[in-house]
Amino acid sequence: VVLNIADHPVNNGTDFFHFSLDEQTSDAVIGTGNISIEVEYGTDLTDLIPTFQLSLGATAFIDASEIISDETAVNFSNSPVTVSVLAENGTDSQDWLITVTEAANTETEILSFELSEQTSPAAIGAGTIDIEVENGTDLSSLVPVFTLSDGAIAEVNGTEITSGVSSVDFSSGPVTYTITAEDGITSQDWTVTVTEAVGVSDIGFDYKIYPNPCREVIYIQSNELSTIEIFDILGKHISTIRNFSNISSIDIKNMKGNNHFLILKLTDKKGKTSFEKIIIK
Repeated sequence: VVLNIADHPVNNGTDFFHFSLDEQTSDAVIGTGNISIEVEYGTDLTDLIPTFQLSLGATAFIDASEIISDETAVNFSNSPVTVSVLAENGTDSQDWLITVTEAANTETEILSFELSEQTSPAAIGAGTIDIEVENGTDLSSLVPVFTLSDGAIAEVNGTEITSGVSSVDFSSGPVTYTITAEDGITSQDWTVTVTEAVGVSDIGFDYKIYPNPCREVIYIQSNELSTIEIFDILGKHISTIRNFSNISSIDIKNMKGNNHFLILKLTDKKGKTSFEKIIIK
């Protein structure tokens, strides 16, 4: 059989039959003259290489520059992007609008948490935040400043709260912050604990402990202390320091283990005692 190419009609099709991206979350939706596709959260939309199939013999162009499947990088950050498909016959053409959107964020983190009354930076753990405020602070009406994962919102008792605007009552103990991700589905509860620093008038003698929260070493400054006893959060005795000098450093590297807190029992030269919670980063 001899095929006479001259007798074969030149294709006038200008269709997209397939369109995909390595970063897609689901198959592209191909309509009449438009394509929509979603990619993973965090994808760089400025440099995507699509895989596509056109009508037989057709060619795709963006601003008169040809794009080739699996080869040409395209900037989809200002979607929709107009892609012109020129048919094999060199005459028929069609414009397609291709929209690439980034999936909603599913992260539910509290990235930072501050209070104007704080004595040291907040200790942010896995679903927990501990922060100390100055002695005498009214815990019933504090206005936290915080940052969340992109697009997330924070709620307390079902009411959305705004960083730097909404006041929260911490006077009755830990407060549960519910963080809902940008996707509106994923959520996580965070326990936020605000404690008031012990004042000199409360204990009858003066001392200073820093830094708190800490990592490996804490420093204690006082002219009145005689003994420091160290316990874990469950009350198990870890160590005792006697003959305290004016400034003493305590290496907690070998004490912290899996503990997030240490309790210090401070005793002055007259036998008065005070307790301090040390937050471990």
